[in-house]
Amino acid sequence: MKNLDNIDDYISEKRVTVKRRYTDNHPAKIRSTAARIRSAVFSAMGDGVLTEEEMIDVLKITNAHKRWLKRNSSLFQVKEEEGTKFYKLSKFGNRVKIRTISQKTATVNETKTLNESEATPEMLLQVQQALPDLEKLIQKRSGVKVKLMAEMKREKINIHSDNLIGQIGPLGRTVFKAINVYFWGGDCIEKTNQIWFNPKLSYEHPSGGSNGSDFIWQSLWFKLDTNEWVEGRLLGR
Repeated sequence: MKNLDNIDDYISEKRVTVKRRYTDNHPAKIRSTAARIRSAVFSAMGDGVLTEEEMIDVLKITNAHKRWLKRNSSLFQVKEEEGTKFYKLSKFGNRVKIRTISQKTATVNETKTLNESEATPEMLLQVQQALPDLEKLIQKRSGVKVKLMAEMKREKINIHSDNLIGQIGPLGRTVFKAINVYFWGGDCIEKTNQIWFNPKLSYEHPSGGSNGSDFIWQSLWFKLDTNEWVEGRLLGR
């Protein structure tokens, strides 16, 4: 159990065969349905592709090991067009996705009350109405003025800010093309009736590429019962 990310992975994990054994030199390939990083990449990719920049962002946000992509290279086909790399699922990657996601969905449906429930339009409206309070809280903690927006994405609530580039000086604008506050997560935790977020500061550079860093809190919660923002531990404290 020490290799699992959390108890929910343990509850919902199944190991499925994604490729049958043919000979001793070609053994069966087994994959877990509870691989957090792989599932996040599959979710971000959907039925399409990810650019190298987008892939790096997903891996950073999920705190993946720096060698994760190399270790899982068999899942992807890589093409390069006009200097940009694109990742799409290989034949084997598609097989892993179909086998693991379908099995996990069946199990998660049975255990959903122990974990997450889908966000609803009513929850989104509650969050949108409380955004001015969050804007004030961000300004209080960081001195940064933001304009926040929220929408629904894949049954989760996504919050992001406008471009903050106008709040830095000329020198900063030579380094950054865009700076945004982005709230990763947006999962509704049914047991506590709260929505969980992980605040990040995202940077885009004029020459291409992007990166990010944690922002203000290690976590932030929205209480649906009281329409309140609940601060997690402040970074650096």
